[in-house]
Amino acid sequence: MFSNAANNSGSLPFSQADLARVLASAEGRQLLALLRRDGGGALQEAAQAVQKGDYEAAKAVLSPMLQNPEAAELLGRLTKKTE
Repeated sequence: MFSNAANNSGSLPFSQADLARVLASAEGRQLLALLRRDGGGALQEAAQAVQKGDYEAAKAVLSPMLQNPEAAELLGRLTKKTE
């Protein structure tokens, strides 16, 4: 989905520029809106896990939300755009 460029810490498989580009797209904004439907609690929890370097915990928090059909469709479109 993202380039292999690392971010500043060298620990993520995408750069901050990659993330900014995705979040600026219509699909990225829609996906963020979906992730904020619970008041943003899960998104905040996932972000905190990422800051601690616990990517598996972040994935576990977001995974159920990303399984809904609308989120899956948006992720598919984002993936195609970034390839």
